[in-house]
Amino acid sequence: MLSGDRLFIEAIRKSQSVLLEAMSPSRLERAWREGFSRIRTELDISRRESAARELRSPTKRIAVIVPVGYRGGSLRGAKLLSYALHCGSVQCGEAAEITLLHLDEDDVYADDDFADLHPDVKRRTFRWKTLDWAEARRAMRYAGHTQWEPSHDGYVVVDDGIKQLLDFDLWLVISDRLRHPLLPMRPVIHMVYDYIQRYVPFMEEAEVRGLSAVARSARQVWVTTDFTKKDAIQYAGVHRDKVIKLPMLAPDFGGDAAISESDTPASWFIWTTNSAPHKNHFNALRALRIYYEELDGKLECCIVGVNSKRIFSHPPDELKKTIAAIKGSAKMRRMLIWRGELSDFEYRKALCSAAFLWHAGQIDNGTFSVVEAASVGVPALSSDYPAMREIDGQFSLSLAWMDPFDARSMAVALKDMESQHVVRRSRLPGREVLNAQSVERLAGYYWKTLREVV
Repeated sequence: MLSGDRLFIEAIRKSQSVLLEAMSPSRLERAWREGFSRIRTELDISRRESAARELRSPTKRIAVIVPVGYRGGSLRGAKLLSYALHCGSVQCGEAAEITLLHLDEDDVYADDDFADLHPDVKRRTFRWKTLDWAEARRAMRYAGHTQWEPSHDGYVVVDDGIKQLLDFDLWLVISDRLRHPLLPMRPVIHMVYDYIQRYVPFMEEAEVRGLSAVARSARQVWVTTDFTKKDAIQYAGVHRDKVIKLPMLAPDFGGDAAISESDTPASWFIWTTNSAPHKNHFNALRALRIYYEELDGKLECCIVGVNSKRIFSHPPDELKKTIAAIKGSAKMRRMLIWRGELSDFEYRKALCSAAFLWHAGQIDNGTFSVVEAASVGVPALSSDYPAMREIDGQFSLSLAWMDPFDARSMAVALKDMESQHVVRRSRLPGREVLNAQSVERLAGYYWKTLREVV
């Protein structure tokens, strides 16, 4: 057969035709008719249930989807957003059910990671499933979208083991970090915090194009700064009418000031970071060397954040010489405290005891760690870039500034904060000012914006 002996092949076909009888159309017609009948019946039932649910209950069901294994501030932001939607619906007198969905990966999440999730916000796990264009078209037809045609080669759907989120009215995705657009069986909104890839080239061009396509395919894109709004329009190509700027949500640590260890003068400052390339580790570590070895810095540096210990234990190539110099310096080893990822309670305890917080990132959508610090009476020294200026203005933080591209000026700013942090505490916003920017006060903006879509 492999050599193409046609006589031999034909002899096999004639002598073994009985094997094909099991697949003959006449024999399978009944099974196919019964199968398609069941499909039609189940589709009719599903559509009637959906219609009945909409008529029976005015409750809006909103899925807040965390698409990758976000932790730290990103996960906290997703929980805050879920809570804001819940609060906003209550304030507007509209019934809503908010569910936070995260990846079903035990090595990423534990139940304790969601201990602070508001009790009225539900939680569900899921896995991603990818469909090609033909599968996507068929799925949309089954869901009743008879006029929809695919415009991308692939789409992703949420496999939650229940109804692929068809029991929700709207899907709100935290970030645009998807391999393909979400199959739009429901209205989709993306909450995009930044476009770091525009300023720090760490992605392949194909991935960048894919993320832009994801954002453009959404019904709306939410941002929290004018800086990111401009990037969404100019860089990602999202139509300006789709991009909605909302006020930044920040957690309130004010009620936890009592966990401060003592009233003794602070002996450290906190550097919040992670292993992402835009966190400016090269200049920050050079600044610390200058601060300790040339400027005789007196305060220890407590380094915290997701995967931050890897900066020291497994430095990337561009940091290896700097980390080697730190390991070779007795003073640097003594003054740098690598604590890594902390629980919320441990972080708040360390923050309350700090002289100040140091935000040394190069560029992003800003960080609400400076707001957390202000809420417990701790000033902050921050890199000076547009998003941080916006946060400073919204929360009236009176931040101290430094140039993140100049290690020496960063070191000098650290030395200045060493002596000025007590004075700077008096410039922090009071409780009334911070309360005006609380999640509860801002929740209505989020809910009213969402209700324009669903």
